Amino acid sequence: MKKILILMLVLAMSMMAFTACGNGDSDSNEGNPLVGFWVWADDGITPLNFDVDGTGNRNWWGGFDFFNWTTDGNHLRMDMTSGIVYDLDFTNNESWTFTIDGDSLRIESRQAEDMVFYYNRAGS
Repeated sequence: MKKILILMLVLAMSMMAFTACGNGDSDSNEGNPLVGFWVWADDGITPLNFDVDGTGNRNWWGGFDFFNWTTDGNHLRMDMTSGIVYDLDFTNNESWTFTIDGDSLRIESRQAEDMVFYYNRAGS
């Protein structure tokens, strides 16, 4: 029960933060399979969100990162606009290879060796 309440709280916060960062180009990623809410497979609550307008956010190290995103085939580029990683002066341009199998997402860094994360589509 506690895990469900935490998940609902995190998703609600994600949706509020996510909605506030749109760039107005509502059709830019129409039909892109990344669009939507994902949760980290390891804990089932840590969100990763991709909006159809090319913006998104993720919970990372106890705070949120906000980014603009694009895809080219199975390559994902995330350009940080604010948040934890952005404030720490890490690379603000991330490059990933992604694979979607049903409601499962696998992303692998194209910049850091052996950095792989698995997510599940929220609600699945």
